[in-house]
Amino acid sequence: MKFQNQVVAAEQKVDVLAVRGNQIELATASGLTFAAKPEDTDAFVLAGEIWKRLSPPQRALTYATLLQRKELWPYRAKLTQPVDLGNIKIARGEPVILSGVEGSHLLVISEKANTAFDIEPRDTNLIVHAWKAIGSEAALPGRFTEELKGKLISSASGAPVAIEPTAEPRFYMFYRGASWCGPCRQFSPSLVKFYNRIKSTHPEFETILISDDKTVADMRQYAKEEGFAWPAVPQESYKELRIINPLFGNSIPQLIVTDRHGKVLIDSERVGREPALKQFEALLSKPVAGKPL
Repeated sequence: MKFQNQVVAAEQKVDVLAVRGNQIELATASGLTFAAKPEDTDAFVLAGEIWKRLSPPQRALTYATLLQRKELWPYRAKLTQPVDLGNIKIARGEPVILSGVEGSHLLVISEKANTAFDIEPRDTNLIVHAWKAIGSEAALPGRFTEELKGKLISSASGAPVAIEPTAEPRFYMFYRGASWCGPCRQFSPSLVKFYNRIKSTHPEFETILISDDKTVADMRQYAKEEGFAWPAVPQESYKELRIINPLFGNSIPQLIVTDRHGKVLIDSERVGREPALKQFEALLSKPVAGKPL
């Protein structure tokens, strides 16, 4: 194929950007983009080879169902199309954080451009990640585990702590509180008592303190006085929680229980703090599907 300043030779490898109507949008390594008829490429042959390798559950996966199955989402995906937001342009291949769903579109966040926008799921490589993850819960790390990476410190010592990918919790119990908050002081003894009673028999959850104390020193004093040593996100790192931050309201204390992929299972703002603990205990007592009692 000949263009004004470039020739795309037969057998030359090109990237498939999108399929629109009866044309395929393609791009060369040098950045030239153009459209071609499918029959002028080997796209159908390659697609057929991929299709043969897919399992029935993978073949059944559509973009519509994928929007509702966050357990198949990675924390980040790459754009397969450039995005033009007027004064901000984001190149094809840039990673974006998968934030949520808006109708039939994905809500994503570009860390490089420090902006959020919506995009069609087919304009990312999300489905490729989902094919790898489907049928295997361990194929992708939890999205919350990825977000917390590098942001956790010990509420007792202030030293950095990490959640090992090989020991990912099944649930997260996020507690947002602070030493200066009277209702937090009233609730935290119940929370600590619950944790100490439950954790030894149910190690499959992790408690994370989302600290509203202004300094790490104040947070550590709060942890010492209340008798806990949970991993914590200090206030200075709170704004970096791109997908966890929006879960919380404007008042504290707040307790939120999620799975490791970000699905909210219990929220004390809706059910109350003490009932939230009772609901979580009941949830932990339920047998895990596929595992013996």
